[in-house]
Formats: sequence, C-alpha cells, structure tokens
Amino acid sequence: MEEVKVSVDLEKGTATVQRISRVELFENPAKRFVIESDSGGFSALEKREDGYHIVNYLRSRDYFGNPKYGTEKPIEDRKVTAKEARETIREALKARFEELW
Repeated sequence: MEEVKVSVDLEKGTATVQRISRVELFENPAKRFVIESDSGGFSALEKREDGYHIVNYLRSRDYFGNPKYGTEKPIEDRKVTAKEARETIREALKARFEELW
C-alpha cells in the first residue's frame, strides 16, 4: 500500500511531498530481510528466536566460474542488537528507495 502526503507552506512558498510505503520485513519462511545481493551471494538480516543476526551467504561456482544458484552457504554469522538491526534496515531501505526516485 502506498500513500502520498502533501503539505503546503504559502508563506515560504514551498510544498513538501512524501510518498509513504509499507514494506514487510520478514515475510518469507526464513524470516530473512535481504540487505544486498549479487551473483556471488547475499547479505541478510535474519530474525531468530534468540534475536537478530546479520549473515553473509556465498554461492558455489561451477568449473567456468558461473554462480550456482541454490548453493548458498553462510560464511559469516553475527548476532546484532535490535538497535543495530533497525539501523541496518533503515540504511538498506533508504539506499533502495533512493535508486527508485
């Protein structure tokens, strides 16, 4: 769902336009929010019973160096606080939406 808010300040002669979107963070069975991804792997924030973890996954490659999808293995797993998780999500979403606008 997307919403647009507009506020107008006639004295300053300006208007502020905000586009508001709701983004589901942990909507998949793995409860994983992908931070960034490329053909070699991806980084994700995972919601687990013991808290939040930032995990880096690396994909295997075939003989020719092409990535083999579905072969991701975690190479780094680090537990983070809820504050760090919020900040990571905030920065990742900001970067994604700045590319779109």
